Amino acid sequence: MTSAALSLELELEKTPSAADRVRVSAVMSRDVVCVREGVSLYVLTALFLERGISGAPVVDAEGFPLGVVSKTDLVRNTYEGGLGTMVSDIMTPLTFKLREHAALSQAAALMAYEGVHRVPVVSDEGRVVGILSSIDVMRWLALDGGYLVRDPRTVG
Repeated sequence: MTSAALSLELELEKTPSAADRVRVSAVMSRDVVCVREGVSLYVLTALFLERGISGAPVVDAEGFPLGVVSKTDLVRNTYEGGLGTMVSDIMTPLTFKLREHAALSQAAALMAYEGVHRVPVVSDEGRVVGILSSIDVMRWLALDGGYLVRDPRTVG
């Protein structure tokens, strides 16, 4: 048997997991804080601290993703001499995004493979409608396993 045939046979034998059946839209945070490129780093820092978040999608005026900015980007900017003054100076240009109907297993694979902690979730039109973080995925795993986990989306 060729390796391609063996690979196909193994793929056909795979039983879909719960994460294959769950859509990103069921796990993502819908209360997503987005920022624009021209926001100052002072305002961004205050926003992260006030909202208790560690990153945010960067969007254009119509809500289409341009990049992602995180606390790591802020720290890196400071470490490298603090030359950046706006989000556009330190953000990571967007390379990853997920549609809201993507499988959670696909999202987890993307995040693990690329080493990213958050991925913007977009509608079919391409506008940001949510964000999926590694904490969201871990929370879902714990809940799916029957563990009691605090879900900040349901805490008032």
